[in-house]
Amino acid sequence: MRQTLRVRVSGLLDVPLEDLAARGVKALLLDLDNTLCDPRGDLLPAEALSFCARMEELGLRGYVLSNGPRGRAERLAAQLGLPCTSRARKPLRGAYRRALGELGLTTEAVAAVGDQFLTDALGAIGMGMALVLVEPRFARDKPLVKLARPVDRVLRRLIPQVPQPRKSG
Repeated sequence: MRQTLRVRVSGLLDVPLEDLAARGVKALLLDLDNTLCDPRGDLLPAEALSFCARMEELGLRGYVLSNGPRGRAERLAAQLGLPCTSRARKPLRGAYRRALGELGLTTEAVAAVGDQFLTDALGAIGMGMALVLVEPRFARDKPLVKLARPVDRVLRRLIPQVPQPRKSG
């Protein structure tokens, strides 16, 4: 039985896309708030655009899976040219199953990328799929997320941290 990749990285651009593709991953389920963009913003930063362009170069498909409200999530996903499910109710399995169905893929061919253990990581683990947990990009969490962050900080330590390359200087 193949071991499922589950790692923690510092940022979006540290997601091991080449490694995921080499392991047979064909698509990524991407969290929106604090993974791709500011949870209170309506613009995608250059980092998110660059990340999605690199995914495409490697032949990886993307799918935005967000607990955020309808409208905003779809607008941001459309900027990336990606399908989207908003109000996903992660970590519940329904939206994951819907995304897999729309992609026409199995859990073995999909990895989740997100910033929260209690939603993104638990959902991916519950589905048996690969996971890349990124550090939250912005300090401006929504109120419920802010309440969960202390627990999240403890639980995320269960996922191994990928060492960052040393910067030569």
